[in-house]
Amino acid sequence: MQSEVQVNLELDTVIGHGRDKEKTNLKTSGSVFQKSNATYIKYDEHLEAGKVSNVVKITGTQVTVIRRGAVSMRQTFEQGKTTESVYQSPFGALQMEAKTTQVSFEWDEQNRSGKLSLDYQLSLQQEQPRHHQMTFTLKGVSV
Repeated sequence: MQSEVQVNLELDTVIGHGRDKEKTNLKTSGSVFQKSNATYIKYDEHLEAGKVSNVVKITGTQVTVIRRGAVSMRQTFEQGKTTESVYQSPFGALQMEAKTTQVSFEWDEQNRSGKLSLDYQLSLQQEQPRHHQMTFTLKGVSV
């Protein structure tokens, strides 16, 4: 990747618990760039609690999501591993544990587009884990 690429970003999340599924979709703008051996995705989102700045760092089969603002967290997802972190919100801190089963990232330099997919089991406060699927779809925009 030559330089920072401005993108339209779509984040689809599916959270499953038994037969129930909760789906969310976020459409926003952001950027993608490379630094050292990692690819980064940056974007902001606006929640009821306020603005959150997000950075997603991708290195091979490891993804780290860093959120700052109205909520904060730093969660690493590494294929085949279980990782722990803390999710900080205005309502307090929640312990998180993620068991990542799949990490997939592809970037097409010529078309300035790509996709990041994460598949994992997430447990909050040691409750029953829920299955999560997150898909980031990135499409370069003309500047």
